[in-house]
Amino acid sequence: MEATTEKRIMLRGIKAVAEHYKCSTKTVQDWVNKKTVPFLKIGNGYRFYVDEIDKVLRANTVSNESTE
Repeated sequence: MEATTEKRIMLRGIKAVAEHYKCSTKTVQDWVNKKTVPFLKIGNGYRFYVDEIDKVLRANTVSNESTE
């Protein structure tokens, strides 16, 4: 079995996530409080993997296509 060498992007802190996704820190804090996105809590800080947040955002994206 071949090990994958792909590096995952980790963001350190709520501010970094907000900057990456161009949203407010309050939005990211809401995601954390509601456990909407996966995160690691290390001491007083948070760590987030971009690929995991992307999966959640894609799964919750609403299409603007009409179903008529």
